[in-house]
Amino acid sequence: ERPAFEKLYLLYYQHLTRNGKLPESVALLHRQIQAMPASAHARRMLLEHYFTHGENELLQKELARLLAEAKTMPEAPLVVGEFQVRLNRYDEAIKAYRDELGKPGPYHKELRERVVEALMLKGDIGQAKREVEQVLKQSPDSATARAMRGLMRPDSDIKGAIADLNAAVEGAPRNGFYRFMLALAQRKVGNLVEAEARLMQAIELLPRHPQPLLSLARLYMDGSKFAKADLAAGEILALRPNHVEALEIRVEARINLSLPGQAAPDLARLVALAPGRVPTVRLQARMAHAERKDTDALRLYQQLSKMEPGNMGTQREVVERLQSLGKHEEGRAVLAERVRANPGNLPLVLVLADWDLAHGDFAQAEAGYRAVSEKEPGNPHPWAGMGRIRYHTGQRKPAEEMLRKALQASPSNKIATLYLGLILTEQGRYREAIPVLDKGVALAPEDPNVINNLAYALAESGGDLDRALSLAQRAVSQVPRSLEAKDTLGWVYFKRRLLGNAIEVFRGNAEKDPGNPIWRYHLGLALWESGDKEGAKREFQLALKSGLPASDRAKMLQLLGKAGA
Repeated sequence: ERPAFEKLYLLYYQHLTRNGKLPESVALLHRQIQAMPASAHARRMLLEHYFTHGENELLQKELARLLAEAKTMPEAPLVVGEFQVRLNRYDEAIKAYRDELGKPGPYHKELRERVVEALMLKGDIGQAKREVEQVLKQSPDSATARAMRGLMRPDSDIKGAIADLNAAVEGAPRNGFYRFMLALAQRKVGNLVEAEARLMQAIELLPRHPQPLLSLARLYMDGSKFAKADLAAGEILALRPNHVEALEIRVEARINLSLPGQAAPDLARLVALAPGRVPTVRLQARMAHAERKDTDALRLYQQLSKMEPGNMGTQREVVERLQSLGKHEEGRAVLAERVRANPGNLPLVLVLADWDLAHGDFAQAEAGYRAVSEKEPGNPHPWAGMGRIRYHTGQRKPAEEMLRKALQASPSNKIATLYLGLILTEQGRYREAIPVLDKGVALAPEDPNVINNLAYALAESGGDLDRALSLAQRAVSQVPRSLEAKDTLGWVYFKRRLLGNAIEVFRGNAEKDPGNPIWRYHLGLALWESGDKEGAKREFQLALKSGLPASDRAKMLQLLGKAGA
């Protein structure tokens, strides 16, 4: 039977190639083609052999021969086009597909899809978009076309991309590549739980493909889930022991887990495989830092700064690492030297301004931000920086104006979103704050402060108290020692009339920080509402003695006045 013979040929071919008998293996493949002239599988094996062993001239001759026999093998143009694409010969692939489309045949839908794929890989996105719409017009249920259209959508239409990729997944549920691309799109919009689930599905469907595993490892690294990142990178390395990116992730994860000893062998392999690369030097510096080899760490960080003088992220990391070594002045000196050497490098000017802002030198920071904003008025970074300066100097209204300018330039600017949400919350403008904080949670899903602020704003505005409770509990789980997060949780309990829970939380805060008037005041309110008036009065008196803010003091006196107490 044909399937059995094909399997036998494959096993014998593998046996020959593994023993280095390449001429015999090619002869075997030709014998198989003679025995099964209509077998696309046999032709594909020969083409794969030529491709794998770099026999491009023989590969092109075999492709031409296969194309000439398309009448007896209808799938021949698909196979020819596939290999031309793998050789980056996109025009030849497109011609093979289009020529066959001009003839009657059973594979027109697949051929049209392949034309779009080749145009995308060639970089002719405009033509690819036009062609994919034609494919969908003729075949609305084409999962492949929906997936490709989703991939070509710009970031500004990420929701459309997700809709297309979801449709592709539904149309081809066993296609791991579609699930992988959907995961990447979900990650872009901050749906990290959904992205993780889709990546796990893609890994199950593509068990020997490293890319979904690599994306999952990166997702874990971004979420500070270093142990999971270590495991994901390990799975890649089990398949490909010299996979450079997987080695980088595992080394970084183990350094972050305070396991430099376990990271050392991987780092040594990485240095041997990719010496002098920026990521390699960065990890060498971090390893020296972790092992308290400060002199080596300082040298490597300075080397890293020189390797990427124009990379804002690298320069910021170098300065932060030097600061953690206690080398504050050295950190600023490195930046100032880079700025002097590259005065037109505005991203570098912004890194220096950020450093000055972080260290309270607002005048220097303002000068840097102002210089960049004059040259690039549409750049959100300097406006966000100047907004932060005004926030930290108590100028809330000018701060809000600057932050809104940053968001006008870039609606997804994380810093501007978080600070604007903070200002609106502090000013009691909760209904305005909620959509801003909602966006902040999407941009910074692991930031307990923005999660806490959103929970508080929902509770104060009379919004969704179930959601407020979920958010408050999430914030406390992330920062279990934060009394501010616990106070918000207690306040949500209070608003939901869960007075026993509220009293327990507020009392715990008051015991841990007895001099804080807010904890006392909130405990007093919860006791008052529960009917314990005397206990409430004691807490109110302690709050007054501890310096209760005027606004809360007025509310408390009004409450006591109404009760005649």
